Amino acid sequence: MRLVLKTQNFWFPLLGALFFFLIGAGTTLALVFTDSPLSREMRDETPLPFLMMSTAAVLILVVGFIVIWLRGLSERAAIQRLLNNAWVSWAQYDSVDEWRAFAQQSFQTEMKRLRFPWGTLVVVVIIFTIVSGYTFTMASADGANLLIVALPLGAFFTFILIITLGRVIAERNKIRALRKRRLRSEPPNVYIGKQGMYSDDNGYRTFRSWGERLINVYYQAGTPATVNFQISIDQRYGSYTDTVAVRVPPGSDTEAENLAHRFFDEGVVKR
Repeated sequence: MRLVLKTQNFWFPLLGALFFFLIGAGTTLALVFTDSPLSREMRDETPLPFLMMSTAAVLILVVGFIVIWLRGLSERAAIQRLLNNAWVSWAQYDSVDEWRAFAQQSFQTEMKRLRFPWGTLVVVVIIFTIVSGYTFTMASADGANLLIVALPLGAFFTFILIITLGRVIAERNKIRALRKRRLRSEPPNVYIGKQGMYSDDNGYRTFRSWGERLINVYYQAGTPATVNFQISIDQRYGSYTDTVAVRVPPGSDTEAENLAHRFFDEGVVKR
């Protein structure tokens, strides 16, 4: 059984490493290709900025990958404990055709929602223009070589553009990969236990962690019937409640009501 993990996201260490690499490379190129008092003074130490930034980039990569790997092990262990001690296991779709129709509809909805960040791009260009104009004006007043300012500045804004445009590309690829995975997989089950819930489609959701706690569980009749989990999420300026609805398979209504009561009987949720 292949588990769906939420912690396997390596973008943060990759972007951090890229930032330091670009700044180090831009600074080094500025020192190499300019003839200024600063570049002449550091002529023997020209590789130093690049080496320092490259070292920082490698450290971020190594530490970031180790942290993500450890988090993945922890999440995998939590999922396995839940699967071994699940109170219920419910199918979320009645047929393969229904599941694939949902996958296709979800794909189309997410692709329509995805928009190119024109507003963000315009703001980045405006800020770049203002900062560059001010920086070049100050550098010219001091008689500095403009290239020694332009290259690090260009490296920094290149990083910003990579984040701005890369986020859209990464999100589009993520949506397409999710659709591909859904169409290849069987209809998902959801497993619910004392510690949390795990879906073959959406992964693991704990009922108690730093900043999150389960505050209510209730059965709601309907077509389909659902068991609703209300989770309080604390934020810096307050908290909000996220409701997760789990579909109850036909004929499992009594089991669903008993499940909702069990969370109170076991002391997971206070009455």
